[in-house]
Amino acid sequence: MTVLSRGAAARLFPGQDPLGKTIRLETPLRVVRVVGVADDIVTCCIAYGKDAALLYRPTTTLKSGNVLVHVRGEAEAERQRLDTRLGVVAPGAINDIHSLDQYRAVGIYAFRAASMIGAAVGGLALLLTLSGIYGVVSYFVTQRTKEICIRVALGATTRGVIGLVLKQSLRLTVIGISLGVVVGAGVARLMASQMIFMRVFDGEAFGGGVLLVFFAGLMAGYLPSRRAAQIDPIQTLRYD
Repeated sequence: MTVLSRGAAARLFPGQDPLGKTIRLETPLRVVRVVGVADDIVTCCIAYGKDAALLYRPTTTLKSGNVLVHVRGEAEAERQRLDTRLGVVAPGAINDIHSLDQYRAVGIYAFRAASMIGAAVGGLALLLTLSGIYGVVSYFVTQRTKEICIRVALGATTRGVIGLVLKQSLRLTVIGISLGVVVGAGVARLMASQMIFMRVFDGEAFGGGVLLVFFAGLMAGYLPSRRAAQIDPIQTLRYD
């Protein structure tokens, strides 16, 4: 008897019901009958993904192997009880007892560490982006102080001047955000073809980054223009 994984069943018996079919094994030479199909699993490393094909055979006392035990209650407490009982019944028969959560934690540790490093690098890049956008936009708005004062001297309202500057500043910010989103989505799609069991596109992170960049562009246009609009135009023209 044997149980096949879904991948093995699809490869050995494409488009057929594998139950009841026979398979000829070479090591050892024998014919086994398929009695069940199990889901595909990861037996080695998460980075390699699910195994392409697996064939499960009945366990024997002649070979070592792994035994899965389903327990109820808290896993660590049950593991300790099981270890104690097996130590009395069959000393030395079991080398290690681990929960599946522990195996999973070991398997994803590298990904978790990489994600933390990526988050730190991404946060630093976002901080540099925000500071850069604010610095550049606010600098160009500050250079227009004379223009803003002249507009105010000719009768323009503070609100009107600020609205004009914000409109021009946010136009550039929106263009930059649009290009960044397109490039970011393209890179995420490229990474998705290389990653396994990982979501490379995080809508919340993308949305939060876009809002922060938009807010930085808004403040970079609003604060300098508001200060410039409150300056006495006569003093500015006199110093010029």
